[in-house]
Amino acid sequence: MIQRLVVFVFIVFFLCGFVFVPDSMSQTHIQYTISMPEPATHCVEVEMQISDVNQPDLQHQGYIDLKMPVWTPGSYLIREYSKNVDRLEAWTDHQPTVARKIRKNVWRIPLSSCTKHLKVHYQLYANELTVRTNFLDDQQAYLTGAATFLYAEPFVHLPHYVTIKPFSDWKSVSTALPAVEWDPHTYRANHFDLLVDSPFQIGTHRTLHFEACGIPHQIAMVGSHAPVDEEQLLSDYKRICEAALTVVGQHPCSHYLFIVQHTNGGLGGLEHLHCTTLQANRNTYSQDVSYANFLGLVAHEYFHLWNVKRIRPIELGPFDYENENYTHLLWVAEGFTSMYDNHILRRAKLSSVEKYLADVASDFSYVANTPGTRIQSLTDASWDAWIKYYRPNENAINSQSSYYVKGAAVATLLNLEILHATQGSRSLDDVMRYLYTTYYLEQNRGFSEEEKFSLPSSTSPE
Repeated sequence: MIQRLVVFVFIVFFLCGFVFVPDSMSQTHIQYTISMPEPATHCVEVEMQISDVNQPDLQHQGYIDLKMPVWTPGSYLIREYSKNVDRLEAWTDHQPTVARKIRKNVWRIPLSSCTKHLKVHYQLYANELTVRTNFLDDQQAYLTGAATFLYAEPFVHLPHYVTIKPFSDWKSVSTALPAVEWDPHTYRANHFDLLVDSPFQIGTHRTLHFEACGIPHQIAMVGSHAPVDEEQLLSDYKRICEAALTVVGQHPCSHYLFIVQHTNGGLGGLEHLHCTTLQANRNTYSQDVSYANFLGLVAHEYFHLWNVKRIRPIELGPFDYENENYTHLLWVAEGFTSMYDNHILRRAKLSSVEKYLADVASDFSYVANTPGTRIQSLTDASWDAWIKYYRPNENAINSQSSYYVKGAAVATLLNLEILHATQGSRSLDDVMRYLYTTYYLEQNRGFSEEEKFSLPSSTSPE
């Protein structure tokens, strides 16, 4: 009798439009549900719901605009993610409504003065396996935030929840976002920026675990690859992480995730706030040179959790996801990190003195032997990344310079100058510590061009 009563009450609530949500979700929030029922089509199904769109400003204007980012932080090129959005449909208060496209990446949905609930469904074509795009096949799904989630500007500061419905018997979901207590496949981001910064790897991949810097780390090993000594692999990761920590001296994360995609291509990576996605050739672990280069990539992307994600040019966050975010300081963001990835390997004793010096010499050889380094300054290379760096042509070698490599060479010179001027008592590490403490910890913001090189003379190591 009690069971029948419970079922009856549930049916009544359902028919009346009541939906149970846990107390922690009872506030206005955005809920996404991701499914992939037919992975062979490379199509991901996305449902987006806003629990309460009855906001005064939206009531006054009579509509809400949903937008798809056109680029992703860390990769400075307009990528037009909206080109992969198809079959977008919308409902207000459970009734179909019109979703009119008003710009290449913006859909406008009418609202009445009493509209409470909004639901949108769309399909994403995902067939480009890179660290900055989406991919789905019968083996895995990789979803990066900017290429996946529509957003509404009035709600970007609110909690965003993502429920993953994996295909068939897929059991593994790797993301830096925490799962909620009531559902292990629902994840919470406190705001949209964090959602964009937290990719999802879904499938049957294995996950390795280790502890470094006093926090848990995970490695999602995606795709087939050459045999690897996992104990040695974990040891090398741990040494890199702990060597990277010595630069700033404080770790800002409570956990960290490496997503490693093994492909037929070469190396690549993209940094995030609590994780990174790396791509490596399947044969990386069977070749000494390739493995050494891979460890350099690990060091580079891991150091980004400080430099770029927290020690950052002021223009790089909060982000404008619809337009280019210009800065003259990508040579600091990437060049300093490129210098430090070699430093970190040496500090971890994963690189010999001879190998370290050869890597430094390679940076200076590039500067000396690339005509474009005498044409394009580092600040101009940073500013023009949006139109030049990712789209080099046959004249690029004569007219452009890499803010990665030339930036690393300049960082080395700055480090040597500081060491020389202070008789070895200070280094570029002290600059990084000062920027981290002053702008990230104390002011929670990025630094300007003027502030970057206006350090107090009393700066001391901690």
